[in-house]
Amino acid sequence: MDVLFLSLSAFGQCSLDASPGDGDHADARKSGGIHLHQRWDPETIAGEPSRWAMTMYLHEACGAESTTMTVTPRHCQPFRAGLGTKFARTLPEDGKTVNRTEAVADQWGLVTAERIEWTGRSRRLQIAVAE
Repeated sequence: MDVLFLSLSAFGQCSLDASPGDGDHADARKSGGIHLHQRWDPETIAGEPSRWAMTMYLHEACGAESTTMTVTPRHCQPFRAGLGTKFARTLPEDGKTVNRTEAVADQWGLVTAERIEWTGRSRRLQIAVAE
């Protein structure tokens, strides 16, 4: 697989992130960071025109047992999302489908899985056209 075309996960709104404050250094939290703990396994990327999946996990040095975050797949090939297309987001656990929610593609063709509840073990996030 050509490295230039690997998909990646854009993380956001992680409950483990430190506060950057309001722009004033005095207002920012001095320890921690933003997006320090989220990881993904590039060997597990799966993409089809109507489905994207990737295995993700929290770094072992994180220290927390769980978190919540958003995930937006980026540089997806051949996965494509048209404006307004509805997608189902699933996060299987122990062989069962759990945390199934819907998301809608935005004007840039991006689908964001909101408020994912995550644990330290590896989990496979899948986003597919809703049936």
